[in-house]
Amino acid sequence: MKHLRVGFAALLLLRSVSPHLAQGADSTDVLDAASIEYASVADALTALKAKPGVKVRTQGGMIIIEDLDSAHPATWIFLPETHPAYPTVIKRSISNTKDGAFMETRVKCEASQEVCDKYFGGDQKPSSGGV
Repeated sequence: MKHLRVGFAALLLLRSVSPHLAQGADSTDVLDAASIEYASVADALTALKAKPGVKVRTQGGMIIIEDLDSAHPATWIFLPETHPAYPTVIKRSISNTKDGAFMETRVKCEASQEVCDKYFGGDQKPSSGGV
């Protein structure tokens, strides 16, 4: 039963990111890039691929890493080199609060400020060369 719920949550996470990639995310959904715990997109990809228990796959050129067995389950989406906002990682997770569950979207965009703003809203700060 747990795997069914986790699988359903992963499906929701992945499906909910597709419109954001195509149209740009609402700034209310996107949190500060500093909230992603890795110094760079490359660091996140390397660390997550090496983490035991994660599932790595490619879909539409994106690398998708599901880290669903950890204390803080999340789906990580790495944009392909062909995307204008490359390199970018999007972290989707579900948080439970006293008011219920909600989806969090965190983005680390290392493209130019203009490109990051176009795809992820005005709160993004490119993190190339530092956080």
